[in-house]
Amino acid sequence: MDGNRFLDFTAGLAVAAAADERDALLHHALERGLLLLGRVQSMARLMPPLTLDLLEAETGIELLDNALADEEARREAA
Repeated sequence: MDGNRFLDFTAGLAVAAAADERDALLHHALERGLLLLGRVQSMARLMPPLTLDLLEAETGIELLDNALADEEARREAA
């Protein structure tokens, strides 16, 4: 190891029953500017910066909430 150390914060969210549902949610979030990473079949991973301020956190939560609402509406329409 070269002595470099990295500190990050990662949170996993159980968001779907199947990978295709999770992927649809990731797509809706990305369309709004929120990058979520897939993790196992039903999980999405959030990796906010450590210097996150309150406005950024609220914006991220709003984007995630909108993406979840869009995915729920898509499922109901199907």
